[in-house]
Amino acid sequence: MSFKKRGIMNRNDLRFVKTEDLIRKAFLACAAENDFENIRIKDICNHARISRNAFYAHYADKYELLDKIIIDLKESLKADMTPLMLNNIHHHRFEESTKWAVNVISDHREILQVLAKTSPQLLRQLVHDVFIEGTLSEIYENTDEIKNDVTLRMAYNAISEMLSGSILVWLQDMDAVSKEEMKSFIEDFLHEPVSILYQKLDCHPGMVQNTAI
Repeated sequence: MSFKKRGIMNRNDLRFVKTEDLIRKAFLACAAENDFENIRIKDICNHARISRNAFYAHYADKYELLDKIIIDLKESLKADMTPLMLNNIHHHRFEESTKWAVNVISDHREILQVLAKTSPQLLRQLVHDVFIEGTLSEIYENTDEIKNDVTLRMAYNAISEMLSGSILVWLQDMDAVSKEEMKSFIEDFLHEPVSILYQKLDCHPGMVQNTAI
């Protein structure tokens, strides 16, 4: 089925929404049983109890399906940010943001564990886009300026690697570390480097703060 034909469907139609939900749940079930590369469209359809035509009315292939799940997840996580939380981050008070990060990871553990197993790099990119770049871009209007300062870039990348690496390990064995323990771990290891980064950003002549924060 061509993209054009898929594009004319009413995505708000109840049947479309229900089928979309079935496809995503079936994909997660398949991903829990098999590596991503071994998942076939036939497997997803069998789990969802839909026809292949029904699947292709929504997605061109499993890669588009995974991409769309990631995009929607990023938007959902970013939507949970609050002005109060962002203001606290800007003033080096990280308790609320750390709690938020740990809670949303736990709430979305199923898809995030699929990402951790399917592609650790995709998981690391999602963590960076939401918890690092996502928060910074809400507080500063021109985060691209970070690329022009080597010390800012080093701190920025180091924090991203530390956080994404920690989350990746946690997702692989979440029962071994409680949410409270994970929250304390992040605060202990990242509070100081994140504070230093924000101090440097505030002092940097090229950075423009978002006046709404």
